[in-house]
Amino acid sequence: MKYIQNYNFSNDNSLQVISNYLKSKEGFILDNFPFIGDFGTSIRDDQVTSRAGGYNVFHMQDECPELQHLLNFISESYFHYLDNVLPNKTFDNKVINPAINCWLNILNKSENIDMHKHSEIYGDLWSFVSGTFVLSAKNTSTFYKNNLEMFKNVNVDGQLTIFPPFYYHWTSIHTDETPRLTLGFDIFFQKDHTKSNINFYNILVDLNKQEG
Repeated sequence: MKYIQNYNFSNDNSLQVISNYLKSKEGFILDNFPFIGDFGTSIRDDQVTSRAGGYNVFHMQDECPELQHLLNFISESYFHYLDNVLPNKTFDNKVINPAINCWLNILNKSENIDMHKHSEIYGDLWSFVSGTFVLSAKNTSTFYKNNLEMFKNVNVDGQLTIFPPFYYHWTSIHTDETPRLTLGFDIFFQKDHTKSNINFYNILVDLNKQEG
């Protein structure tokens, strides 16, 4: 399906450390950040997805330095996506100042995320791209839909998927006893475009292009 791209994070040790650390932060996120909304996902207010937009996973690097490895990987993948997947003239190369908003999703047995999308598109205007990173998942898939096209992505640990924010997406029902952990994120081409919401602007983390 056009404009969906997968990338694979190969650092298994960092992946395990990050997964264990973020699972341990579930209660902290629920207790310290307010409910924002369900974003059309039908998740409950006692699930961490409902706090998306109120904090950023990548502000937790002081406690979990391995998150920097993941941020570098996402940054590298993002710039590849810009150069090789997006249509020409999506943005002006001379004024890029990208930043990421990233949140944790945890699904327990019998739970799922309903069909939703992160943004609309108007003509050829894009303001950001969206993504999912699989920390730990067994026997689950994520589905994408745009107009009449559909795409099924079987979830694999360490898999990063970048896609347009106007694509509908949802998950299968989680059937395993072990929680399903993923990260959701939006990467804004221009950080300053979010300044109308200063609280949101302040939680964003800059993305720097990796040299070499």
